[in-house]
Amino acid sequence: NYADFKALTGNNADNIKGLKGVGPKTAASLINEFKTLENLINNANCIKKEAIKQLVLEMRMETSTLEKVLVPNLLE
Repeated sequence: NYADFKALTGNNADNIKGLKGVGPKTAASLINEFKTLENLINNANCIKKEAIKQLVLEMRMETSTLEKVLVPNLLE
């Protein structure tokens, strides 16, 4: 999935930050193993490389915090 791949690697042209330290090879490997970004985030504890696991866990926390802010505002 190209969108999931770019979410991990980033894209300066589209101002997508990506995960620091995740390049094309690592992103492809993660998407190949977990199939989707959502599945990767939900199963972050299964990631073998500790540094990558920590980055994904941090992303999960940021996403969760963002959802807590955005969803109530969307429902108003």
